[in-house]
Amino acid sequence: MGKVVHKEDEIITQINLVGGQRVMFDSDRARIYGVSTRRFNEQVRNPIGFKISTK
Repeated sequence: MGKVVHKEDEIITQINLVGGQRVMFDSDRARIYGVSTRRFNEQVRNPIGFKISTK
């Protein structure tokens, strides 16, 4: 997939205030990276090079 470029103003408008904290929803972040929300969440759970211990 090609490089996705967004204007700073577009990203800032996607930041929400929840419980006094600035947050960005995973669906908005996935859109920035040009992937589905499901794929974005898979990569957050299992980043490249991350080893899961079975102990």
